[in-house]
Amino acid sequence: MRRRRWLTLLALVLVLSGCIPPQATPSPSPTDSFSTPVPSTPTPLASTTLTTLDMTAALLAKSLPYANGFELTRTVRGRSGQPANGFEPVRTTPPVEDIGSTHDFWTYDFAAKKNVRTTATLRLLTDHAKWWVANDASVDLNGLRTTASAFEDKVYPTDRRLYGEEWSPGIDADPRINLVFARLPGSAAGYFSGSDEEPVWVNEFSAEREMIYINTLGARPGSAELNRIIAHEFCHM
Repeated sequence: MRRRRWLTLLALVLVLSGCIPPQATPSPSPTDSFSTPVPSTPTPLASTTLTTLDMTAALLAKSLPYANGFELTRTVRGRSGQPANGFEPVRTTPPVEDIGSTHDFWTYDFAAKKNVRTTATLRLLTDHAKWWVANDASVDLNGLRTTASAFEDKVYPTDRRLYGEEWSPGIDADPRINLVFARLPGSAAGYFSGSDEEPVWVNEFSAEREMIYINTLGARPGSAELNRIIAHEFCHM
């Protein structure tokens, strides 16, 4: 009877001990991970760190070469022309143009990522700008006059005071800049391209003029929003 009682107690202990899960090895807390004493001998920098420092010193010691589009066109594309260097005009007198004159420009289709030949007509002439409208676009002329007045009275002097002057008389020997209003597929309200200040032998899509392109679907002529777009693009020039 006593043995059976001891056997019963022993079986109960074994059952209970099997129900208790084994203790897991405790993982170090964030505090524990930083508790390792700092060795008295400094740890040497990894080789990658030394390489980075060496490259930084080398880059700072020697200026990087300038990507000269004129030189690259001669050496890579195998063609040359005049003017031979940047910021030299392609002509000595400005083009003779008046209200009603037409001209072909290359606009950019941001959706298809390609240049598009666009014929535009000169609609306005102001002291510092020529205002062109693409023949396949419709622009309110009275609104455009309001925008042109705001450009001359506010945008032009303010941008030049804050950001400096554009290249003038520029590549076309004309002190007036050019604004082309056209449909520009994609999300751009407008853009300025410095490539237009290169001769066509360097950039075949160059207008060889100081250019700003405005999306006719971006803002209404005469609106403050259009003034802001033009001011933004002009500051890049």
